[in-house]
Amino acid sequence: ARADPVVTVEEAARLITAAAGLGVRTDNFLRVFGLASDAQLAAIAGALRRMTSKTLEFLLTSEFRNPIRGLLLRRVACAAAQPPANVTIKVAAEAAAAVKGIRAATKGKLFRSDREALVNIIATCDREQSLALRYEYGMQYGETLASCLRDELSGESDLETLLLAFIDPPAAGGDDDDD
Repeated sequence: ARADPVVTVEEAARLITAAAGLGVRTDNFLRVFGLASDAQLAAIAGALRRMTSKTLEFLLTSEFRNPIRGLLLRRVACAAAQPPANVTIKVAAEAAAAVKGIRAATKGKLFRSDREALVNIIATCDREQSLALRYEYGMQYGETLASCLRDELSGESDLETLLLAFIDPPAAGGDDDDD
């Protein structure tokens, strides 16, 4: 699917404005990263580079700390990567292994889940893998992956919002947002 050129420029401008001055307006970044398809996000990164001579990766590195920075950078990398044709390789088996890693990350530490492990597992999923991950988690543990993440990340709204966007990415058709 092709990126909408008008939305591309608007969202690039939104990110530039959000990063201007002291402190970053995180909600603008979360909106763009949560709603943009991979094609749209890649186009936004290109527009931002043309508008500011800076890469989106540079902007994210200078404005955010981990684990949010790592998650946003991984999302940009996934958007820029061209998926191989006919991607249907062992998605269910990969999801089963990933679900075990998610469970270990959320239940493995004494009082806090392993945020970096969650980011590393969830941020690499494409739409098909995310669907398989949600299904497999529900089948193995009797709760939704979204409710698990909400429970584990309560109080960390930015990270929670981004991870939830990764497990339920927007359709490849782009943004149907009427804002």
